[in-house]
Amino acid sequence: RGGHRAVAGLGPRAILAGLFCSAMSGGYHWWNALQLQRQADALERFQRSADTFKVLAIDAGAPPLPTEEFDRATGQNALEANEQLFEQLRREDRASKMERRR
Repeated sequence: RGGHRAVAGLGPRAILAGLFCSAMSGGYHWWNALQLQRQADALERFQRSADTFKVLAIDAGAPPLPTEEFDRATGQNALEANEQLFEQLRREDRASKMERRR
């Protein structure tokens, strides 16, 4: 009796389900690609600035170097140098985002 109507509505439902699954899969791959690009950008920035700062493991066993001692040893203000570096990274990040939007 109602079997023909149920089968007749199956096509559009199957198409919608397929479109939904395709959109979800495409969205996942787009998000994954976006995250990979952001990680690559961050790694590239890190490599560019690696000579500016040295990264030590937290469990290196040595106590943190006091800022004043570091400033005297290097001849520059560490906090100001860090702020300048982070400002440069923010500008580059903004410029990169604007370039991608074009």
